[in-house]
Amino acid sequence: RIHHSGSFNANPMSLRAGAALMAELTPHLYERLNRLGADAVEGLTQVFEAEDIPATVTRAASLFCVHFTSEKIVDYRSVVREDSVKMFNFFLGLLLKDVMVAPKGWGCISSPMTELDVETLLQKTAETTGYLKGF
Repeated sequence: RIHHSGSFNANPMSLRAGAALMAELTPHLYERLNRLGADAVEGLTQVFEAEDIPATVTRAASLFCVHFTSEKIVDYRSVVREDSVKMFNFFLGLLLKDVMVAPKGWGCISSPMTELDVETLLQKTAETTGYLKGF
């Protein structure tokens, strides 16, 4: 016998939920999520450029990450050199505006989200630029 631990091992409800999710993940849904992710990245980049805030926004499909650096993000070393104070202020500023991204600047577009949610993210980001400039 080999012990294999896990929160949801052999849990029929988890298996049922996973199967239901797989049925919902259609090519059309992936296309929509990817498009919204691209729109979010393009919009965030424009907000930071308009406010002259050095930032690079990376993306993989519907997942994105803001990096407060003008350096191209190519590896771990380029990420750790980003401005961590700006990152915290970005996270906290959005949180105060009822928008949640991860403390490290990660965000994701999920299936219930619409173009309006992306517009809200961009609007609230624009409203937080004062926190990023140090007032």
